[in-house]
Amino acid sequence: MRAPVPVDETERLIELRELHLLDMPPDPHLLDVARVAAQQCATPMAGITVVDDEHWHCLAGIGVDVFRAPREVSMCAHTICRPDLLEVNNARADPRFADNPYVAAGVVRFYAGVPLVTDAGHALGALCVGDRVPRRLTGAQRDLLTVLARLVTAWLTAASTATTPPAVADPRLHELDAMKDEILTLVSHELRTPIASIQSSLELLAEIDTLTPQAAARILPPLRRNATRLLDTLDQLLLAARLSTSHLQIPATVVDLAELAAHAATRAAAAAARRNVRIVVRSVGPVAVLGDHALLGKAIAQMLANAIVHGPPDSEVSIETSADPLPTLAVTDAGQGLPAHEQHTVFRPFDKTEATRRQHAPGLGLGLTIAKAIINAHGGTITLDSQPTQGTTITATLPPPSRTPSAGPSTPNTFSIDYR
Repeated sequence: MRAPVPVDETERLIELRELHLLDMPPDPHLLDVARVAAQQCATPMAGITVVDDEHWHCLAGIGVDVFRAPREVSMCAHTICRPDLLEVNNARADPRFADNPYVAAGVVRFYAGVPLVTDAGHALGALCVGDRVPRRLTGAQRDLLTVLARLVTAWLTAASTATTPPAVADPRLHELDAMKDEILTLVSHELRTPIASIQSSLELLAEIDTLTPQAAARILPPLRRNATRLLDTLDQLLLAARLSTSHLQIPATVVDLAELAAHAATRAAAAAARRNVRIVVRSVGPVAVLGDHALLGKAIAQMLANAIVHGPPDSEVSIETSADPLPTLAVTDAGQGLPAHEQHTVFRPFDKTEATRRQHAPGLGLGLTIAKAIINAHGGTITLDSQPTQGTTITATLPPPSRTPSAGPSTPNTFSIDYR
């Protein structure tokens, strides 16, 4: 049975062409992800695919002999019509695939695929696994495929942006193109490290017949911690891509900066505790602004995470809010501060300070870039005050509710990440 056509087919194909994915050279990082998918799902086949108007293309595959085939015989063509995982336990018993030539020939009986959905909402292809015998995935395997699909989507978007031909590249990306190798190495490290740890934990679980409380206490916390790190990294990549390309509407909703500060401190408490850093929130009453509750929360979270990373052990990180004369939120750490020549670079994407590089601190160097883009979108400013050996203060200043530029939900605020 021929797959249905996605309702956004025209827009989907436009984005696929703009990303130039079919022009990309073979990527070993994608092959690594396919290998992890096959290993963890215990399948002989895994692939990362895209689907154009006529063909299915395999960008990276394990146990795969065919890398291009007509779209009408592709199971991934069915996957891109769904918002989530498609699992076919026995293709011969499924009327959608019973007459598929690959199914009839015994090449594939089991298939599971997760659509690669971009930030624009278009499914470009799928991350899939397959087997020659019927089977069923576990809940953990389904969750892992979903996480890996998000990873692949972020990777393809970043890699395509960094390798866009000069004739069609946005002028803002010229410097990013020059930094391509360094950026891709950084992204690869930030994604591969937690995946390797998750893989080790899963291998340990596979060797245990009965998971005792003692074994669970040893294995599950690092598994959960690294899964969280992986998702946070993907969220940063996707949010940065969204902020660099989107024209978003900032709703005229009353938001309390003091409440957001307290919430951010609570969420960051575990990360701070691991570094023996204390978070102190100083607020005198509500601090009202108009804006997007979720986006402002993300900006504050990024500012706070930056301070925690740079604060020395047994030190204090403070978040202070004030409504007079303008709504402000300041995050201060007790770190070594920044030399003058590095202070103008902290808001640039993928830019890490010399001290952060020496410490091998985790992260992509996108946190303050994201915070600045969000604050600017709300008509505000973000500044840095830092002296060597005396710590750093990042201050976000926003208009009061009566002066917020986004006076209504129909008024779009245009903002972007500056790569210069």
